[in-house]
Amino acid sequence: MLVQVPAALAERAELQPLVWALDRDACRSRPAARDAYRATLAHNLLLGAALDEALDVLVGAEVPVQPLKGALFVETLYGGDSGARPMGDLDLLVPPDNLERAQDALVRLGYEPFGLHRARWSKRFSHHRILRRGPVTLELHWKLCHELAIDGNADAFFLDAQPIAFRGRPLMVARDELQLYYILVHAATHGLLHSAVWIIDARLLAGRHTRLDWDYIEQFALAHRAARAVRAAARVVNAAFPGTLPLPRARAGSVRDQLLDLMLASTSAPVRYGTSMRSLAIRSLLTDRVGDAGRALWEKALLRVWERLE
Repeated sequence: MLVQVPAALAERAELQPLVWALDRDACRSRPAARDAYRATLAHNLLLGAALDEALDVLVGAEVPVQPLKGALFVETLYGGDSGARPMGDLDLLVPPDNLERAQDALVRLGYEPFGLHRARWSKRFSHHRILRRGPVTLELHWKLCHELAIDGNADAFFLDAQPIAFRGRPLMVARDELQLYYILVHAATHGLLHSAVWIIDARLLAGRHTRLDWDYIEQFALAHRAARAVRAAARVVNAAFPGTLPLPRARAGSVRDQLLDLMLASTSAPVRYGTSMRSLAIRSLLTDRVGDAGRALWEKALLRVWERLE
């Protein structure tokens, strides 16, 4: 079951498809929401067909594969309503030692790798490869992330997987606690407020459980140097949907904590993703270790230099 969009988020452009899906009668006077839903539906139907084709060819090539984010959640959290949740592209996760085989299989489907020889898409500065075929962009992940000094190793997604029925086929996907972990971490690597769609994803996923194993998530986050990122993202979810995640009551924190709380005080305004000062500032406050903040900013600066030299 979908959830109502909180008033603080109701005007965010990326949530207009969901606003329309929740109550079309109440939105008759909001043609922008209707148009956003229809545009999302058309795009996601195209992506859905491409997803089915990609999963079939990868399974046929004996490549373990899992859809991530919207590619999974449209079916599992939004009831298959392809117009309710926007997707920009398809995200698929494969084990690192299957990356080349997966890419070869997708190339045979007509996908073309993008940016293979650019610094931005090298293994040092990225966690996925981009492949394109016409209007469809596919991100082939071998790690969960590469930013904030977080260990993006995704082995647990395949070791701790569960079977589901997915678009007419059996599929193994990571347990829900890992899915929630990734929702929160991915949001953090994008400055938390770049989009609000992830907040709805987290609320829907957490709402499927009478008792979510939050201890598992926190221990996994600690082991992968993502504890601050996960807790900050969880606070944003609880600000929109109080009591969703079982965080302990906040204590008086460090200067970094206070600055982060100040920057996350309002979820109504998006953070421009990229090199904006606000985006960089938020992300520099999300590393588990203070020294890693400098390392993360250095990596961003180094990438910019390499790109100018290309």
